[in-house]
Amino acid sequence: MNPADTPATPRLRTSDLPDDDAPPVAAASREITQDTPLASLTQAEIAALNERMLNETNSASRDVLIGPISPIAQLRHAYLDGSPSVLRQIDWLEEKGYTHYRAAARDGNCFYRSFAFCYLDRILHAPNLSSAVARFRDVLSSIEFSLELAFEDDSYKEFSEQLNDLINLVAIQGSEMTTEDLLGFFLEVTDYVSYFFRLVASAEIRSNTPPYSDFIIDQDVVSFCQSQIEAVSSEADHLAIMALCNALRVSIKLAALNAHLPDGKIHEAQIFTDIAPENAMDKDLPPIMLLFRPGHYDILLKPR
Repeated sequence: MNPADTPATPRLRTSDLPDDDAPPVAAASREITQDTPLASLTQAEIAALNERMLNETNSASRDVLIGPISPIAQLRHAYLDGSPSVLRQIDWLEEKGYTHYRAAARDGNCFYRSFAFCYLDRILHAPNLSSAVARFRDVLSSIEFSLELAFEDDSYKEFSEQLNDLINLVAIQGSEMTTEDLLGFFLEVTDYVSYFFRLVASAEIRSNTPPYSDFIIDQDVVSFCQSQIEAVSSEADHLAIMALCNALRVSIKLAALNAHLPDGKIHEAQIFTDIAPENAMDKDLPPIMLLFRPGHYDILLKPR
């Protein structure tokens, strides 16, 4: 392969940072917290947020942000002294062939991080890689207008570029890349890509408000998006998940462990919730599969 044809790998790595003796970046004029909406940030503050994200990612063990493939039976240990109902549901999933999962870090970003990795891995393993890449690029292009309206200073591009780099990498390497290879690249920029999907969900609600307005109580739409979606580490609720699926035209199959499931035979509809827009463009691909426990999302692997 001609090196000139190889896309740049994700940009914001430790090796890309200035040398210690380089002139320091000017400090932002205010403290950036998890409640600071992206739309209010200046370029200096975006730079500060980017650096903080990078430092936090590098200071943590990346292996725990998305863990290795593990037997789902391992989850039983967390509930042996808790809910017998949850234990029954874990056993049911295992009996139905859902024998493995990947644990995501409990940091408030578990949904978006799990979703983002599954989103990319599904493209990588699509039967027709070039077609899948083209479709997803078309969708990303189609939501550009709503992102521009929601974030007028184009600040979202600081995050979308990381996703585009990864998709380009998948497109070029194709079958030469494994899921574990992808995970390594993804973990280099996981906070940026995950945050981009927050912005996509927020822009969808802001620009297409009617389907969501009845679920937003005691707040205006912009305030809701800023505090419940854009704010770093705010957990994803059903409204954000629906908005993300609608914007990207993708499907999610969500297995939810319920601590209060009635006794008796377990039916699939009691465990799984399918979230699929009518105009989904991924109907020929398996849905993104996530496992929900109260306050937390992991990646559920399909039966082999």
